Amino acid sequence: MTKDRDFSLLRAAKRQGPIVLWVRAGNIDNRALVRDFLSAMPRIVEAVALGEAVIEFVGS
Repeated sequence: MTKDRDFSLLRAAKRQGPIVLWVRAGNIDNRALVRDFLSAMPRIVEAVALGEAVIEFVGS
């Protein structure tokens, strides 16, 4: 899990490596971030199951 775009770009360019969850959330409070993350969890789990290399999570 990272907020750094560079890790996402590096992983996307490689054929192997860990799954990267790229967190793109602006300046929001922790409660809103957790709420958004829990809401997105089914889609994140599905992307992991499909073998996605980079999963982008965009908070509100």
